[in-house]
Amino acid sequence: MEAIPREAAEAITLKVKFRYLPIGFRDAFRHENFISRIRFRKPTLSLYMHHTSFLQHRISLKYPTRLYLTHFDDTFVLSKEDVRKFCRAQKILVQNRDIESKLISFGIPSDKIQIVYGAVSDTVYYPSRDNSILKSAQVLIVGDCKPRKNPQLVEETIRKNPQFNFIIHGKNWERHTTLSQDPPANLEILKFNRSAHPQLLRESSTLLSLATNEGGPYPILEALASGTPVVATATGFAPDLLNETNGILLPLVPTQKEISNAIDRAILLKNETWDLDMTNGNLSWETLGNSLFR
Repeated sequence: MEAIPREAAEAITLKVKFRYLPIGFRDAFRHENFISRIRFRKPTLSLYMHHTSFLQHRISLKYPTRLYLTHFDDTFVLSKEDVRKFCRAQKILVQNRDIESKLISFGIPSDKIQIVYGAVSDTVYYPSRDNSILKSAQVLIVGDCKPRKNPQLVEETIRKNPQFNFIIHGKNWERHTTLSQDPPANLEILKFNRSAHPQLLRESSTLLSLATNEGGPYPILEALASGTPVVATATGFAPDLLNETNGILLPLVPTQKEISNAIDRAILLKNETWDLDMTNGNLSWETLGNSLFR
């Protein structure tokens, strides 16, 4: 989360200071958190990068305050006091229409809410210039594995679809699946390497996301910018961004037949999109920086 405001601020040549707010007893005494608080000067604008810290700390009305809200956890309940506190923010920046609708249903004025899908750098994420990548079909799964990434369904999909070659580029999948202990022949697990990530996205036939809850995720933007179609469940900004030209939107609880059919279609679609930036250059860090800070 820290990388988002840092890169966005750099894109508009704005200097920002980071203050690390504790959300638990241990956090309060971490050296970097404590030092950032005692050295912090009063800002002209305060941007909170998570609703938990926003709700847990006293909000000053002496300067404009904004909140960047990605998603609510499945068990999260918004109280009346939480809603009142949200309404004190000058602006609430959300990643998708679903969160926008939820906030409005809670009673938060729509003019306080702005959707910002995120950003990608066109010098890092761009389409392939060589169609030889189409010779091999691979399905890419990206991210730090946690329960909301739906690891059981991911494992089932890999094991029940030997006709597809899968790559997992991330960490902690061994904690939530048996894929490391009993690896199937159609899977390669790679430790996440940021420098290798853009090329993997360009060379993949599709990005697969079977999550049950998301704010984004950012890899969808990175894949689209790289000319790679996306197969994703109806979470985060997938329903906002995916259509028949750039991917396939799955129901929140898809069947194996729906998943395998969607992957088949995405592999065929890659033949049409491999050299296209499917964000159309509309998701720059400059644009996000202006939305967050201006």
